[in-house]
Amino acid sequence: MIYSARIPLFVLMVIAVSVPVLGQNVTPKPTPYSVNNAVTPKPKPTPLRNVNLKIQRVINARVEAVGGSRVVFSDDTSNNENRALFYWEPGATRLLSTQEDALPGTIQLADDGRYMVFLHNESSSAGGRDIDGDGVRQTILRMYHFDTRQVFNLGAPARSATPLPGETRSQFQIELVENTLSYSSSTATTNSSRESDAPWHVVNMLDLVYLIEGTPTPTPTPGNSMTTPTPTPPLSARTDINGDGRVDAQDLLWMQLYWQTSGLN
Repeated sequence: MIYSARIPLFVLMVIAVSVPVLGQNVTPKPTPYSVNNAVTPKPKPTPLRNVNLKIQRVINARVEAVGGSRVVFSDDTSNNENRALFYWEPGATRLLSTQEDALPGTIQLADDGRYMVFLHNESSSAGGRDIDGDGVRQTILRMYHFDTRQVFNLGAPARSATPLPGETRSQFQIELVENTLSYSSSTATTNSSRESDAPWHVVNMLDLVYLIEGTPTPTPTPGNSMTTPTPTPPLSARTDINGDGRVDAQDLLWMQLYWQTSGLN
């Protein structure tokens, strides 16, 4: 005798859920290359001879970063921990001074060269400057905007990375990739010691750049009328909006208030 029975739907669902999901396999199909059958491309000589090429020669300086059309240098003749920063850009007949100093090797330039971030050690600051006004001497992460010459304090990073070979002090962890700035933030009174459990901050630097430069106007498309570019607030170099002697987060708040009250936000 043959028995016929239907399997309940919920049983089929249980069976389907219990079946493991396997990854897809990739089958390599290599193309062999060998130095034994290499070929030499046919040369394409040009008639150029004794080419005179303009070169910018910089002495007594160290190249710190290159981005867009700007090159950032530090003073290589100084014995200070913080070194004065200079930069070159197309059209400049001499180096341009930022009037800022930073720890060598910590400068990171945006891909388009609009701004840079760097570390400044207040303990070695010229004139004993407390650049963020918190009364504590520590290392500060800063941002410099080239076109407006403005400087902003982004916070105090943490020494969260293990020491480099041959060194004993823990390292700061700071990465700037495609306008995304990530760094471990210090939660201690001073960031002179290791903080292995420091939280990470991730910042879209374009948010700050657009506050400085104004929000870019979308490119008109067929069928849409031309739009008026968003005007930039009337800022002068190193704008200290509240007049307290430094450019910091409070000045940013005043700038944001300007945008709101002027109807541009």
